[in-house]
Amino acid sequence: MLISLVYVFECRSRSIQENRLKFESNSTRIIYYVIIYTLPSLCLLVYFIVPTDQEAAKLDALRSFPCPTKEFFLEQTFVVLSDPFWLSFIMLFAIPAITILIFGNIFFHVSCCIFYLYMAPGAMTSIRTRLIQRRFFIGMFAQTGFPFIVLAIPYSVLGVSIAIGRVSQVITNISFINFGVHGLVESICIITFHHSYRLYIQKWFMKTAIIKSKFFRIVIRCHIQ
Repeated sequence: MLISLVYVFECRSRSIQENRLKFESNSTRIIYYVIIYTLPSLCLLVYFIVPTDQEAAKLDALRSFPCPTKEFFLEQTFVVLSDPFWLSFIMLFAIPAITILIFGNIFFHVSCCIFYLYMAPGAMTSIRTRLIQRRFFIGMFAQTGFPFIVLAIPYSVLGVSIAIGRVSQVITNISFINFGVHGLVESICIITFHHSYRLYIQKWFMKTAIIKSKFFRIVIRCHIQ
């Protein structure tokens, strides 16, 4: 999901003709995205240290999380990681490092957009085109900003709780519920901040209302006859 955000802002930045820092060739872009995708994917190496003794891993997990839900005991549970060192390493180093990498690239592309759209607009682009680009950039920024806040707040709360040893099942459940709301929030933001999507939804509702109105009129006439 974070890499898709990089792609969104990189495409927006590349579409500005005056941008001298955009990728000129497809091969360069491919190498760039391979690097961006490979570095965060190194976190998948954690699956090579999955505990082979699952019973001992469950006991270790209970030491870190002493009050799990009843499903931990009643259902078949597979513990991916129970070592406190690796848990702390992932939560306090690996994930923040990936976040800095991804958002550093997003910040670079956003800065290019702001510079070439607002601070140093070129003469090759018409005023109307520039206004459309600015409007779309603001909508895209809002479209990605609000869903990110929905993810950042529960992750921050969960990370701080693990760091200070005060994590609980309630905090974990609330955090993952907020994670699940991300898609809904992003869809609402797309419809809210982009004029074309709002216009389409309005036309769709108006068309549906007209069809229903005609249907009820036919039903009423048939009933009267």
